[in-house]
Amino acid sequence: MASETKTSEKPNHFRYERKFTTRWPYQNTIALIRRNAAQFREIYAERHINNIYFDDLDFANYFANDDGIRNPLKTRIRWYGDLSGAIKRPALEIKVKRGWAGEKPTFNLAPFTLGPNFSSLDAQALFRRSDLPGWIHQRVIMESPMIINRYARRYFLSADGHCRLTIDRDLRLFRCPFPGDFVPRFHEPRETLIIEMKYSCDGDHGIDIFSNDFRFRMTKFSKYATGVNLLYR
Repeated sequence: MASETKTSEKPNHFRYERKFTTRWPYQNTIALIRRNAAQFREIYAERHINNIYFDDLDFANYFANDDGIRNPLKTRIRWYGDLSGAIKRPALEIKVKRGWAGEKPTFNLAPFTLGPNFSSLDAQALFRRSDLPGWIHQRVIMESPMIINRYARRYFLSADGHCRLTIDRDLRLFRCPFPGDFVPRFHEPRETLIIEMKYSCDGDHGIDIFSNDFRFRMTKFSKYATGVNLLYR
């Protein structure tokens, strides 16, 4: 059977990632970013990001991250825009972490529909319809959808082009199978903000200067681990 889509594995390189959380007022936080010494400018309009996170029944991905296992992996499907209904341009991402650095090989998936009671059977059917490398199939066949999350994101880039910054808000969490009422099982208050800085491993590009200017505490905050803690424990 011919596949319905062609895989596009995007070239990725490890980048350092620093995360911060704050409950500063949103507009004040945006103003602080704009005044930063890195001279950040906004590069995209705010948009909603949706993810389905996968794990095995023993939550191996969750515990790998929680136990500090070297090079933990996370499997997720990501798309932008509406949460449910026809998903036209989904992508499969395998997120790899090495300490503070990470990368995410990305593969195009066939379009699918996210509706009530989306389950492991639906996900496996989607993977079979998509043109994925063999090693990806071997990985995802052992995993099931566990959590869906959704949040709004804004994007900024430093004046020298070396550092990208994002700010996320309005995090919503759903437990799989996807509920028919589309009501999140957890909704993070809108004033909780998650800031991420990503920059090349080739050099620090003065990141300490940029990050110290934020006055926020650096954290290893994980949206997936947060979802497991809130929805399964």
